[in-house]
Amino acid sequence: MRISENMKLQAIVDTMFKTQSDYNQLMEKIASQKMINRPSDDPAGINKTLGFRESRASVTQYGRNIDNCESWLTMTESVLTSAGDLLVRARETAVAQSTATASAETRSI
Repeated sequence: MRISENMKLQAIVDTMFKTQSDYNQLMEKIASQKMINRPSDDPAGINKTLGFRESRASVTQYGRNIDNCESWLTMTESVLTSAGDLLVRARETAVAQSTATASAETRSI
């Protein structure tokens, strides 16, 4: 098979374009400080990256849920404490009115 000058020139041009493309990809990685800038750079790596992002989002949501539950529990505890105080006060009043010193008028109040 004969190799023509045109084939040699085309091979040189293809090599130059490939080198330029590789150079551009390296410059993009340096500028962005990321190894993966688009899914085609590393399909397996982008899958891992998306998994990590999903995990991080889940952990963030868990943190928000915990904060919401803590505030709900604090509010519930406060309401239950107030209800307990009311029951204690009602019991004290009932005990005080059950003695012989209480009149019928104070008992009706």
